[in-house]
Amino acid sequence: MKALSDICCTSSNAADVVNSLEEDEVIFIPDMYLASHVEKFTEKKIIKYKGFCPVHQRVAGEDIIRLKKKHPGAVTLAHPECAPGVTELADAVLSTSGMIKYAAGSSASDFIIATEKGILYRLKKDSPDKHFYIASKELVCPNMKLTGMQSVLDALIYDRYEISVPPNVIERAKEALDRMLKVRPGGAK
Repeated sequence: MKALSDICCTSSNAADVVNSLEEDEVIFIPDMYLASHVEKFTEKKIIKYKGFCPVHQRVAGEDIIRLKKKHPGAVTLAHPECAPGVTELADAVLSTSGMIKYAAGSSASDFIIATEKGILYRLKKDSPDKHFYIASKELVCPNMKLTGMQSVLDALIYDRYEISVPPNVIERAKEALDRMLKVRPGGAK
């Protein structure tokens, strides 16, 4: 996908990337919910691809409401790839790194977290005195869990799992990444 794109982004820099473009219209792929979130921070017309993250799709507004009742006063942090029924209930809509920074800098002690549960390790490590409640037990990304330490060790010891990408695809993908890396916060190029 990156090789076919003009520029790429992350959830933390998506609005800055979109605002850095000269074009008035942007085709935003692959996540329609992240695209909807970015629309709030730009005057550009966003053409959304109807894709979504299957993990973030698993959390529902009812999950947030249930946890808010169970943990009154907890701050709800949701990833922008969550559906609007979730993000509208959140106190802050942030990227993964944004959630980690927010929790560490907040005076709050309880947080409801609406993103992949792997973030809990880092949140607890950085803020051991705080409590974190994952929005749903279903927030596990099978793709992120495919590679473990044993796989990495086996790849290094036995020279396994070689991934081959054609040079022209690497070059085009690198161009999209390089364009993204030139974007500065606030949308300046």
